[in-house]
Amino acid sequence: MTLTAKRTLPDISNFNDFFVGFDRLFDHLNSASQISSSTYPPYNLRKGEKEGHVFLELALAGFKKEDLDIVLEDRKLKIEGVKNEHYLKENYIYQGIAGRPFTREFMLAPDVEVSEVFFEDGILTVRLVQEIPEEKKPKKLEIGGPVSEKELLTEG
Repeated sequence: MTLTAKRTLPDISNFNDFFVGFDRLFDHLNSASQISSSTYPPYNLRKGEKEGHVFLELALAGFKKEDLDIVLEDRKLKIEGVKNEHYLKENYIYQGIAGRPFTREFMLAPDVEVSEVFFEDGILTVRLVQEIPEEKKPKKLEIGGPVSEKELLTEG
C-alpha cells in the first residue's frame, strides 16, 4: 500500500479581519494555496549567467507553439497547453508521449518580470528577470567617530 501526503496551506481568508492593508498579500497567499500540485509537465528553474536572471523551462514534447497559451496576470504566470483535435484522433498503436491538457501556474515576486518567452526543441523557456530597485539594494554604512550622549539626545 502506498500513502501519499497532500500539502495544504491553512485557510487564511479570515486574516483580513485582523490585518488592515494586507488584502493583496492575503489574496496572493490564498491564490497560491489553490494552485494545483500536479507534476505535469515537468519543469526546471535554472540560474542565468547574469545576476537576477532565471529561466523557467517546461518539457512539452509533442506540443506546438499554437497549442500553448501563456498569461501573466496579477503576478501569476499561467501556462496552459491543449493539443489540437487532429493529434488526438490519430491512430496510435502505442502513445507514450503525454498529450493531455495541462495548466501550470507560478506566483512571481513583485520585483520579478517576464522578459522573454521562446519555444524550441520541445522546451518552453520563460526568462524571468529580478530587478531590485536601488532603494531596496543593500547599502554599506560608514562607521563614524565617537559621539557623546549629549549629541545623541540633541539630534532629531
